[in-house]
Amino acid sequence: MRMDHDIDVGGRLDIDEYAVSPADALIAKLQIGRINQKDVHDVIALLKDLPAHEVEEDVSLDVAYFAEACARDWGLYQDIRENLDVVLERVDDYGLSEEQRARVQGRLAALIAAIEEKAKSLRWLLRATVGKRVAWRREVEETEGSTIIAPEWDWRRDLG
Repeated sequence: MRMDHDIDVGGRLDIDEYAVSPADALIAKLQIGRINQKDVHDVIALLKDLPAHEVEEDVSLDVAYFAEACARDWGLYQDIRENLDVVLERVDDYGLSEEQRARVQGRLAALIAAIEEKAKSLRWLLRATVGKRVAWRREVEETEGSTIIAPEWDWRRDLG
């Protein structure tokens, strides 16, 4: 997936016969640099309806995979972590029952704990020292009502 961040889902496409896995869908929604109300709603819907597990299952969020993806890429971690906080702040805005709200908040807390506790890669640690002084995501631009990706194109990498 090439969005604000590049996420390799090639080896994961057989988890579900018709769609990307719930964990990959959640990462796709949370990696957005400027999360909007629709994306927050989608994240809440995923967390409300799907249980979180430490192993991949068809109808659950693989917390270990989610945390591992964040531990490999500082920029992805940065955007996901900030967006988890945004979603947590907005859970009350969606008319959930008390039970649903508690379930979503509990799953958000579990995801936050998992990504904070996961050992980070050396690449992650080195990138973290640079921090926000250097851009860590591709900027997405609005053009004529549709979202496009504006990557920095490296002809040597892409054509080489």
